[in-house]
Amino acid sequence: MSNEKTNALAVQEPQQTALQPSSADAQASSMARARVEAQYLVAQRFKRSPDDVRLAVIHECKRPRFAAKAMYSLPIGGERITGPSIRLAETLFRLCGNMEAKVATLYDDDEKQLLEVSAVDYETNASHTTQLTVEKTVERKSLKAGQVPIGSRINSYGARVYLVTATERDFTAKRNAQISKAMRNVILRLVPEYIIEEAMEQAVETMNDAAAADPDAERKKLVGSFATIGVRAADLRDYLGHDLSGASPAELADLRAIFQTVKDGAATWRECLAAKTGIDSDRKSDPMAAVKAKVAAAAAKQTKRKRKAAPKPTPAEAYNGPPEDYKPADQQREPGQEG
Repeated sequence: MSNEKTNALAVQEPQQTALQPSSADAQASSMARARVEAQYLVAQRFKRSPDDVRLAVIHECKRPRFAAKAMYSLPIGGERITGPSIRLAETLFRLCGNMEAKVATLYDDDEKQLLEVSAVDYETNASHTTQLTVEKTVERKSLKAGQVPIGSRINSYGARVYLVTATERDFTAKRNAQISKAMRNVILRLVPEYIIEEAMEQAVETMNDAAAADPDAERKKLVGSFATIGVRAADLRDYLGHDLSGASPAELADLRAIFQTVKDGAATWRECLAAKTGIDSDRKSDPMAAVKAKVAAAAAKQTKRKRKAAPKPTPAEAYNGPPEDYKPADQQREPGQEG
C-alpha cells in the first residue's frame, strides 16, 4: 500500500527540466568562441611593428592615386575641415593586422534600423563600439505623381523639402554610407595618432606635387571625376570663385579631397558648395544676382555716408509737438518744479 502511495506521489511531482540549447546553437557558440581565442593567440604570436605600419602607409600615400583618396575636405563655417578618409582607414586596418571590425543589426522595423559597429585590436585588447540609427526615409525636393509624403520642412535655403519612404536602393545607399563613416571612426581610434598625422601630411604633399607638376592634366582629371558624380565645370567655378584654369595646386588638391568626400557619401556637393559660398546648386540662380547685390551694397553704403555727413538737427528742428508748447532747454523745468 505504501509503495502504491509512493509511486502515485512520484507521478504527481512536476518534472523540472532546464532549458537546453539546441545542438546547432551550442555548436555555433563554440565555434565563435574558438575563433576569437585563436585570433588572440595568433595576434600575440605575430605582433605588428608600428614602424613598419608607419612606413607602409606613408609609402601608400606617395602614390598620387591613393593620395587623392586618403583625405576628406569639408568647408564648414568659412573654414576647411580635413581629415582621414574612409579609404585611408581601410588601408590602415589592413596594414595593422590583428584587428577585426564588424556590423551587427540590433533592431529592425518598417521605420528604422539600429546597428552596432565595432572594432577590436586583438594585440592590445582595445575595442571601440558605436551605435547608429538609419531611418528608412529620404528627403526629396518634389513628389512623384500620387506619392504621399510622411512630412515636410523648410530647409535653410527657404525651400520646402518632403520626407518620403526610402526605396530599397535608397535605404541601402544610406545605410552603407553611415556604416562606412562609423567604421572609419572606430578603426582610427585604434591606430596611433602620429601614424595618421604623418600619412595625411604625405598625402597632401603628394597631391600638391602632382598638381604642380602638370596642373592642366590635373584639371582635366578633376573635371572628369566630378562629372561622374553629376558636378559640372561651372559648379567648380562657383566653388572656387574663379575659372578652373586659374586654380592653384593647393586649390586643385582641395577639390580632389572634396570629390572624395562626396564620392564616399560623407557630404553632398550641394552641402560643400553652400558651406563655402552660400550658393544652393539645386536652385536656379539669377544671372544678374551678383550685379544686383553689388548695386544694393553700393546704395546702402551711399545712404550711410549721407546720414553721416548730414548736420545734426537743432532742438527746435527735432521737436515734433505743437509749436506753441516748445520751450528752449534753459526754460524747461523738471516735473514737480514750480515757476
